[in-house]
Amino acid sequence: NLQEELENDREAMEKLRKELDNLQEELEEDRGELENQRKELETRMTDAKAALAAAEEREAQAALVEARLKETLEGELSEREREAYNQRTIEERKQALDKREEEI
Repeated sequence: NLQEELENDREAMEKLRKELDNLQEELEEDRGELENQRKELETRMTDAKAALAAAEEREAQAALVEARLKETLEGELSEREREAYNQRTIEERKQALDKREEEI
């Protein structure tokens, strides 16, 4: 009877060892999967950071182009304003001369 109990205990221990081995194997597989996922996430983060940096660079370039365009347009506007002022001045002087001629 005692021998049967010992045999049963050995069988139970063997089953437990096999179960433990299986659990350890699963744990190692899970660790490997987690490591792969970590590496993939790191890669995606690196890619995202690079994409963000590129977008920021494009935004900075766009702001620079916008500033240059604004400067150019302001310069053209100022030039047109000067031309308009000069034209008005010429017209006013011409009218003043015409008026003087009429008076004379």
